[in-house]
Amino acid sequence: MELSLDEAGNLRADLDAYGYMRVETECGGGEGAETFELLPGLDDKVFLLHKAEAKVCKGLMPSW
Repeated sequence: MELSLDEAGNLRADLDAYGYMRVETECGGGEGAETFELLPGLDDKVFLLHKAEAKVCKGLMPSW
């Protein structure tokens, strides 16, 4: 996977080389952390991830 930052601080993740990225809901992988994988599709192998406040992210998390 190739990672790079643009001028605005957005993270560009190119999954073509490795195939996926595992993401955790908490920093440091604590006991309560949930994980999920960002997987490429047939034509979506590059993802642009934007910086967000923690309170915004918490509202987007599924309640598993």
